[in-house]
Amino acid sequence: MISMIYAYCENCPRVHKGPIGEIPFISPPYDSLITEPHLSRETRERSRSRDTIAKTVPFPDRQLRPIMTRAEILQRLQTIKDKGTSPIGPLESKPLSVDTQAEIRSLAHWIKEELHSEYNRMLPKRAQRTMSVFELSVYSPTIEETWKKSGISRLKIDGTLDQKWQEPLESVIYNAGKYLS
Repeated sequence: MISMIYAYCENCPRVHKGPIGEIPFISPPYDSLITEPHLSRETRERSRSRDTIAKTVPFPDRQLRPIMTRAEILQRLQTIKDKGTSPIGPLESKPLSVDTQAEIRSLAHWIKEELHSEYNRMLPKRAQRTMSVFELSVYSPTIEETWKKSGISRLKIDGTLDQKWQEPLESVIYNAGKYLS
């Protein structure tokens, strides 16, 4: 048992010395205690500021991002599905006008960028700690599967518009629509 301790007071800049029972603001856990009186004031102040930061930020490793609600997740999946459905009809018709080609390319580019950014956002473990259960169990696996397995990640936006475009877009539509019904 520690007979004499040094503790920071949160109400004043002084360091208090005394037995644990006689310093009223000390309670377990004893994380603000200094048991070595030979520490310099600079060392004590540095550790004190670190403790203050740790106490004021409850989850320092949490990304400051609101948790997506179920409705927001379903709305996002619906948007991805709708933007994937739009170019399917024009892709089947021949010949394609310059405006139609530009529209198909812009929609495919949006889908590719959206899936890529969402996949990268949800990849780290620290981001997964901030997700809701629905986001972890439905949205994240759907985005991951769509990004990795649909072929949209390998689609060259500047390439020629042909049947190779249809399969990845149909896969995106299918994967995004799984949980919408």
